[in-house]
Formats: sequence, C-alpha cells, structure tokens
Amino acid sequence: LYKRAQKIVTPLPFVSESSSLINFRDKVTWIGSGINLANYPFPAPLPTGTNESFEVLYLGAHGPINDLMNVLNAFERIQSQGYSNVKLTLVGHGVEKEVLIREAGRMNLSNVIFADAIPRNKVPEVVASADACLFSLKKAAIFNYGINPNKLADYLGGGKPIISAADVRNNVVQEVGCGIAVPAGDPKKLADAILKLYGMPAGDRAAMGYKGRKNAEEF
Repeated sequence: LYKRAQKIVTPLPFVSESSSLINFRDKVTWIGSGINLANYPFPAPLPTGTNESFEVLYLGAHGPINDLMNVLNAFERIQSQGYSNVKLTLVGHGVEKEVLIREAGRMNLSNVIFADAIPRNKVPEVVASADACLFSLKKAAIFNYGINPNKLADYLGGGKPIISAADVRNNVVQEVGCGIAVPAGDPKKLADAILKLYGMPAGDRAAMGYKGRKNAEEF
C-alpha cells in the first residue's frame, strides 16, 4: 500500500520515523487537529479566583489510554487536603466511564462530577465555563510519534490554562508555556500542579491561556 500510495496522511507528527515508513518519508504528510476559532470567545473570561469554586474540565473519551483513574486519585488527594472548592467535571463517554463513576463513589469524592457527552457545537461554551482544562494520557510507546488530540485544540482555542499529565514527544503545554505539565501516572504531581494553578493570581492564569490561544491562531 505504501509503495502504491501517492501520499500518506497521518495525524501523528513524527510517525514518518517509524520503521514501516522510514523509506517513504517523502510521501508522508502530517495534518493536525484544527478548530474554527471564530466559535471560541476570546479573550476568555477570567478565572474565578481563589475565593470561589475553581472548575477543572476534562473533555473527551473515558477509555483506558486516558488514565482517568490517575486523575481521580489526584482529586482524592486534593479533597483530603481540604480544598473542597477545587472541582473536576468530566464530560464525555467511554468504556471506563461506569467503572470510574463507581470508583469515585467508593472514594467518596464530592469534588468530581460526571457529565454526558455533548454535541460538537457546545464544546466552546463548555470550555469557556471552566477555569482550567485537563489533558491526561497513560504512558505508551506510540506517543513517541507525537499526539494530535481534538480536546487539546479545543482547550487552546478557548484560551484556558491547561494541566497536562502525559509523557508525549510534542508537549505543547510545556513548549508554549500555556499551563503546567507533569509526568503521566503520578497523582501527587498532578494534584500539586492543579493546586499550584489554583493558587496563582487570575491574571497569571489568563496569561497562560493567552499563550495557548496564540499558538492555536498561528497553527
């Protein structure tokens, strides 16, 4: 197939380095996830600050690769430290959602809300309502070829600060400075990153979100 193809299109930016494609690099074209920025209000509303509820949004699939159990463990730590106003809303569906709901109940997490998946045209509104957005992936060899998730494009377009819990080659949060990046599978570091973001002045969080929005505009 590769020999016969005129072009090989991939969503992964470094997949041309794989052994199966190394002899066909001249045919490979990477196309990243994109959004219509006109649908995303900007400047984004300022985060609510440290005296009221601080809302963290996870948007997307609830599957094994998303490592959302690690996220629940982080929010268990946050709740145990008395930060009852730091809350997580998980919007979406997937094969692990029911298991995650049961685990959140077992852990008595009052700071975690599960919401149904939403239509694509409602995504900008939901992103705008959050103070920060969360990105999570398990560590996996495939991410040596980079990532290209829709949710990250939505977060960047919405101009929100991002917490990234992932070991990926193209970590835009780290590269652009539009949030805080921590390793995959470490609930303590994830909890610490969320609380660090929560404790920042609202203007500093807005500045992070601005960097992400500019990256989306230049993409």
